[in-house]
Amino acid sequence: HLALGSLFRRRGEVDRAIRIHQNLIARPTLLPAQRAHALFELGQDYMKAGLFDRAETLFGELVENKPHSKQALEYLLDIYQQEKDWTKAISVAVDLYAEGAVDVAATISQYYCELAEIAKTKGDVSQLAADAKQALYYDKRSVRALILLADHEISQNNYQQAIYYFEQIEHHDAAFFPVILDKLIECYHALGKPEKLLSYL
Repeated sequence: HLALGSLFRRRGEVDRAIRIHQNLIARPTLLPAQRAHALFELGQDYMKAGLFDRAETLFGELVENKPHSKQALEYLLDIYQQEKDWTKAISVAVDLYAEGAVDVAATISQYYCELAEIAKTKGDVSQLAADAKQALYYDKRSVRALILLADHEISQNNYQQAIYYFEQIEHHDAAFFPVILDKLIECYHALGKPEKLLSYL
């Protein structure tokens, strides 16, 4: 039945796959491992059907179930990304990070940058700085986080600190240097140090 339900889902017959997996879960004689497998398959059916709220409930239940926990977290992460729920995405990604999925560190950094952008549009400067710094914690090479922090410092007239962040970009990824050059020049001129700018360039 599990194989058949999976086949229907791959063929795009999601309704039939959902019915098969729901009927399986309803069986009282199902072993815990079999039920967990059926729940995992049903969660994938719901994902395919675009029923993210139902899929989220099932994958949330499976997070504690060892054979499926990592995959359940990955599906939850996908759901939260699509829904742009960055706070929940961070929570799930941090759990994956704790399990040794180091490759999610840069992803977590991007989620914090998304939150920083939201704080920026709301004019919440303290939250912007906090989120951007968290982004750097997970990925110290994040150009996006460095630009957000530099722009924040410029808005506070802290030009020396903005220069520090801009120059970090040059160290980490020089290809982005032309993007920030005008703002860097602006900072040096605001401090009245054009000779230091020339020396740095």
